[in-house]
Amino acid sequence: MTVSRKQIRTGDYPPEPRARLGDAVAKARTAAGWQYRTDLVKAAEAAGEKLSIRSLQALETGDASVGQSALFTVARMLPGWTEDTPRHILEGGEPPATSDQRPPTSPAPVRHEFSADLRARWRRMTVDEILERGAEEGERFGLPARVRYLRAALQEKEDQLSVEDIPQ
Repeated sequence: MTVSRKQIRTGDYPPEPRARLGDAVAKARTAAGWQYRTDLVKAAEAAGEKLSIRSLQALETGDASVGQSALFTVARMLPGWTEDTPRHILEGGEPPATSDQRPPTSPAPVRHEFSADLRARWRRMTVDEILERGAEEGERFGLPARVRYLRAALQEKEDQLSVEDIPQ
């Protein structure tokens, strides 16, 4: 005989536990490298999950309208979380530990991560070729790798254009 658990939704809990869960989700999201809510939503979509910006915003702000589907999707996406984690937090438990190192609020220079040879190849590529290659990087190594690649490659193109546009 299997025991079925009642479906979980944030509206079944008082405001304080919902706020704790929202804070834990926001902290885990940024610690995982998704600075913006849209970053997590896009990563979930790429993983075949369904999650709307509205649901994630409602969850992070302690709204009572978040259902089991969104709770489980977010839990599956966050490192160190399981589908039981939201219920655990809502019922007074501690959230999983996250790294104390938060992503920078503004992009840090990334030139040191890429070789001079790769930067030279970027200078020969068109922007469309860079974007296509960035998409391939994202498929192979995940969204953070794609973002780092595109940020560095497009900065290199911008620097190239700035230098070449200066009259001699």
